Amino acid sequence: MPNQSNTPHDAPRPGYVLRLIIFYMELLKEFLSSTALNGLKYLAFKYLIFWEKLFFLVCFVAAAYNSISFAINIIEKWQTSPVIIIMNPQATFVTNEPFPSVTICNMNQASRKKVGGFPRNSSDYAMSSKVCFQDLNYTSYATSKFHKSNDTFGSFITRNAQPCSEMIAMCQWDQTLTTCTDLFREVLLDEGLCCSFNIAHPFLIYKGDYSMSRDFTTIDSQWIPIDWHPENGYPKDLPKRFYPRKAVGSGISNGLTLVLNGDIDDYYCSSTNGPGFKVQLHNPIDSPQIKETGLSVSLGYQTSFRINAIKDEAQPTLRSISPKDRQCYFSNERPLSYFQYYTRRNCESECDANFLLRTCNCIPYHLPKVIANATICYIEHFDCQVEAEKDYTDPENSKCKQECLSGCHDLSYSPKIFSTPLASENFDVDNSFMRNLTKEYITENLAYLNIYFPQNFYRSNVKTPYTGLTEYLSQTGGIMSLMIGFSVISVVEFCYFFIMKPLAQLWERCFHRNIINIQQLAAKNNAGD
Repeated sequence: MPNQSNTPHDAPRPGYVLRLIIFYMELLKEFLSSTALNGLKYLAFKYLIFWEKLFFLVCFVAAAYNSISFAINIIEKWQTSPVIIIMNPQATFVTNEPFPSVTICNMNQASRKKVGGFPRNSSDYAMSSKVCFQDLNYTSYATSKFHKSNDTFGSFITRNAQPCSEMIAMCQWDQTLTTCTDLFREVLLDEGLCCSFNIAHPFLIYKGDYSMSRDFTTIDSQWIPIDWHPENGYPKDLPKRFYPRKAVGSGISNGLTLVLNGDIDDYYCSSTNGPGFKVQLHNPIDSPQIKETGLSVSLGYQTSFRINAIKDEAQPTLRSISPKDRQCYFSNERPLSYFQYYTRRNCESECDANFLLRTCNCIPYHLPKVIANATICYIEHFDCQVEAEKDYTDPENSKCKQECLSGCHDLSYSPKIFSTPLASENFDVDNSFMRNLTKEYITENLAYLNIYFPQNFYRSNVKTPYTGLTEYLSQTGGIMSLMIGFSVISVVEFCYFFIMKPLAQLWERCFHRNIINIQQLAAKNNAGD
């Protein structure tokens, strides 16, 4: 009998892998002859010789490599610079934004009439020395006999500093002479007792207790506090009289005009090298810090602050980028312990408060009370406080401040300052209040201050993602199309020839094989019957 293994029916056939390779080679030829990718169709032409096909293949590979490299560069640039800042094409009118909050501090925080007679061995003397930033061994005063019941350093300053009712001699707002105490709120800051105009109501700024000596702004009940924030702006329905007040317009007459009285005869000390005032412009929900950043206003001079508003805005799509990458926070992303709203300055103030609390087990009167039952620094803490304030670069404090990113929506003011001497000769001046005073008194005691917008509008800065899905597809699509003619249809072609068509043919073969098996089984059953 012949060996069954040598029959043609059982002759060895090509292996499965080889058959699969042959199958995909056929699909590849069909794909190359049909695709719109530049250069690949030449690889399917039978009349081209080997080196010609190799030439087109090398060109295609080089173009594909460059296009992929360019696409990777776009991704890397997106990752390193995810945000771009552009100028808003639409102007922002100053009449739609709040006039800056103006905080003014006298460089002298101790009235000579009140503190000049303090005994050297009294707690009042120690606190007056601290107010004047004088060197003193405060530890020697840290005994019980120097403690007054219910007395604090903040209350000492309030009792002995020049009040706002005496410091601000004349006010003009909205082209109208106004009672100054109706406009200003007394606040305790790092410079001492200061006066703030157009600052938001404390209930809208702070979560906990706040340091405020006297609130004159609530005397006139027609002024209603409004909840304003750079991200949300003003509410739609506004009362007739409200604060923070909007800017009235441009020019000196539409700004804030003040006459400040330094009362040089009552000077006891100065936080700088001479008499005068410190001024800071800030948005209504920021906590001002006057000691290090306040701008000097000299006695005997008319000083003009021309306001340059700097407004930052952010598109809502920026939320898709992490705060670390976009380097800013939206208002609801970084809650603070003491302040209702997040700003960079408020965040850094809380960092300083936590630093002093760690170092000296107390919080100075002017810093946010980040812990409700924290001790307020008193005489026994002054030496530690003085040393700690020299070392705000503590690593933990520096790390805390580095995490205080700017607000994605923010409003700040950068003034340009011009000064001219006040009248010292006998000639008439425009201001009736100044006209009734002697020239000697004016030059020695008064400072004339104008704060105004020089123009009716400004342009804000808008933060937007460097690229999104649409922009990325347009950029990479343009490069890929330019280099190799790649398009979405090219992806469809690839999926069709190398995924869908093989699966369809495999399904068709399996389906026909199952039908043949069923037919053979049915025939066998019929034959058995």
